[in-house]
Amino acid sequence: MDEADRAWWKEATVYQVYPRSFADSDGDGVGDLAGLAARADYLADLGVDAVWLNPVYESPMADNGYDVADYRAIDDTFGTMADWRAVRDALHERDIRLVMDFVPNHTSDEHEWFRTSRRRGATADWYHWADGVDADAVAYDATDEGPAGEAPPNNWRSFFGGPAWAYDDEREQWYLHLFDPKQPDLDWSVPAVREAMYDELRYWLDEGIDGFRLDVVNLLSKPDGYPSGDPDEPFNGTLRAVPNGPRIHEYVAEMHDAVFADRDLLTVGECIGDTDVDDAARYVGADGDGLSMVFHFDHVGIGRGEALWEREEWALTDLKAVFDRWQTGLEGRGWNSLYFNNHDQPRVVSRFGDDGEYRRESAACIATLLHTLRGTPYVYQGEELGMTNPTFESLAEFRDVETVRTVREAIEDGDIDSFEAVREGAERPLARHQPDADAVDGRPERRLHRPRRRAVDPPPRGPPRGERRSPAHGPRLGVALLPAADRPPRGPRRARVRRLREPHARRRTGVGVQPDAVGRRRPRRRPRPGVRRAQLERGAGARRPARGGRRRRRDARAVQLPRGAVAGGGGAVRGTAVGGARVPGRVTGAPTDTDDTNK
Repeated sequence: MDEADRAWWKEATVYQVYPRSFADSDGDGVGDLAGLAARADYLADLGVDAVWLNPVYESPMADNGYDVADYRAIDDTFGTMADWRAVRDALHERDIRLVMDFVPNHTSDEHEWFRTSRRRGATADWYHWADGVDADAVAYDATDEGPAGEAPPNNWRSFFGGPAWAYDDEREQWYLHLFDPKQPDLDWSVPAVREAMYDELRYWLDEGIDGFRLDVVNLLSKPDGYPSGDPDEPFNGTLRAVPNGPRIHEYVAEMHDAVFADRDLLTVGECIGDTDVDDAARYVGADGDGLSMVFHFDHVGIGRGEALWEREEWALTDLKAVFDRWQTGLEGRGWNSLYFNNHDQPRVVSRFGDDGEYRRESAACIATLLHTLRGTPYVYQGEELGMTNPTFESLAEFRDVETVRTVREAIEDGDIDSFEAVREGAERPLARHQPDADAVDGRPERRLHRPRRRAVDPPPRGPPRGERRSPAHGPRLGVALLPAADRPPRGPRRARVRRLREPHARRRTGVGVQPDAVGRRRPRRRPRPGVRRAQLERGAGARRPARGGRRRRRDARAVQLPRGAVAGGGGAVRGTAVGGARVPGRVTGAPTDTDDTNK
């Protein structure tokens, strides 16, 4: 990389923290900011360069924090502003930067801006308000809301299910919500809206943060006149009509010039829908709108079926083609973001690997791919441990608004009989990978099989520096190794393969064999003849422990976490309840509680 092109975020590894399920400091079952601050040493030991923190703003939690009621306040669920500043300071003291998750497309309906807008006050035009139409004059169905005989302004469908318009009795008009009805969309065509959002961004920059992840940033510009979409397409064409709208690059470039320019920041925009390489290039770099990079969904959309719980056959070459297209397509034009997991995606080992017998090998192989491509890698909490998906027994276990609404609508419409049909469809193995928790048709960033876990109190520090790590992650960041007692049992086939690969290894466990970087066992070098003769002369009882054995015992102690501990933000160890199930003697699930529940 030329010196002129260097930037800290091009050489960084970003670790994503979903605070609700990362670390619980007070034992109330929900992760919090104090718990995150207590884990700063663990993050430093991993060697991460930045933390992306999911929303912790004041919110009624209709969409788990992505419905913001006050951009400058911390929700009581996570702590106080003092707790947030403690996190910031703890990270900065360890040379770890802090990136905040910002939601510019919509607010909560409990935000003061919307309350004033529905009263036709000072912010009357800050949201997308429109009159309804004659239900008899349009081809789409009216809803149960609104006056009799009146239909919403167009046929757009919410990405969370149902119409994208809700009727407000106080204002006697319809307002647009591309997500939940409690998340009204802001009208970015109004200059006062844009300036107000820039002020919120500046507030957090003045607090000393190092960048932003911009939620669904490519939805800010809506088409003029709200034309109805194609009813034969998913969401009646909403996903084609709204993303990358007519003024989107004007808005993003203005945001960059007004707020981000001349600052050393990481800015990554989430771009949903059919965002291709050429679209992405327009958002990033000096020749584009100025963002550092974007999140696209081409690779995580592989194998999605038409319905939320359906999947299709896919091949490894499909995944390879996506990475090839983005690696070559952005070369010289922009910078790539690299990720497999986040709060909206299933665990990559379950999705693209083998979360059973070859979990460790799958995790190391996938990590090698992630950390050797050109771009900035994002590691989701627990990914460094090779965590896998849990399962759910009933719809009642879900807290995600999209999952619940979509499944209930499918049952009401007669598409499925019950949640059992969803489980049967999702659990049917395809292409040698486990349920991928596919998205609602065009919303690939939201998944069904998202772990719901209970937060547990973490140890004060992470694994000691003596822990072995996969070389795929570099010298410090890697898939943690468990002691032999906590490893999943190896079947006869694995034993045969191991014997073939280790012809000189002793057969007794822990003697003559030491673990390699991904958890397999390799033969230790035989001692020199003179050394062996001296040992025999002293007698077997006086034999000194081999250096490899001493190292092996130290590595085992390095990952002996307390009962119920969270490692890397999650993963119950040694019989801890995760996702409602008790699984003894192995890492299970992923962090805790409801981490994969947002957009």
